[in-house]
Amino acid sequence: MIKKRLGFNRTFAGVILFSLALLVSQFGILGYADDASALQKIKKSGKLVVGTSADYPPYEFHLLNDKEGELVGIDIDIAKAIAKDLGVELEVKDLIFSKIFKELGAGKIDMAIAGLHPTEERKKVAQFSDVYYQAIQTVVIRKDNLKKINSIEDLRGKKVGTQKDSIQESMARSQITGAVFVAMDDIDDLVKSLRTKKDIDAVILEKPVAQSYVHRFKDLA
Repeated sequence: MIKKRLGFNRTFAGVILFSLALLVSQFGILGYADDASALQKIKKSGKLVVGTSADYPPYEFHLLNDKEGELVGIDIDIAKAIAKDLGVELEVKDLIFSKIFKELGAGKIDMAIAGLHPTEERKKVAQFSDVYYQAIQTVVIRKDNLKKINSIEDLRGKKVGTQKDSIQESMARSQITGAVFVAMDDIDDLVKSLRTKKDIDAVILEKPVAQSYVHRFKDLA
C-alpha cells in the first residue's frame, strides 16, 4: 500500500488479479528549509508553487484529457485548500514525474503533491507530511491475457511497465523475478504501449489510477 502525505517541498484495476506485497502511502512534500522560513517565503511572494505530474487520475490530471486543459483532481483540491488557508495564490506546475525532486531541490517549486512515497533517498532532499491516504498497487493487463496472467509468477518472462523513478518501479524490480522491466516518464504512454501490444504486457499502477484507465479503455482489465 502506498501512503500519501502532504506537506511542503509521488510517491493493480477492472479485475484485480493480484497485488504486490508492499503497501505504499501518499504524501505531499516540502523542500529542505526550516518550516518557518519556507512559510515566510511563500507568504512574502503571495504565491504557493506546487509541482505535480498530471497523468495520475483521479489524483491529478488534465480535464477532458487535454494536455493544455485545466488541472483537476483530489490532490489539486488539497493544494487549493492549502493555498487558501495560507491566504496566497496557487500556481500548479505540471512536471515529468522523475523531475519533481530536482525541481524541488532547485527551489523552483515550494511543494510537491503527486503520490509521493517517502523513501530514504527522497528524505535526504525533502520533508514529508503526515500520511493522508493508503493506496493499494495493482496490475493492469489486456483482457486477451486474462487467462494467461493471474499471478505475479505469470509475469515471469513478460514485459512489465512502470513509471520511471516511481515506487511502483522499485516494487516491481524487488518483487517480480524473471520479468523484463520497461520504465517510461508518462503513464499515458505506458497504457498506450500496453493497449497496442508494443513492448509491454502489464503495467503496475495504484488501484484508483488503474481503475480510471480500465473504465476508459474497455480492452483493459
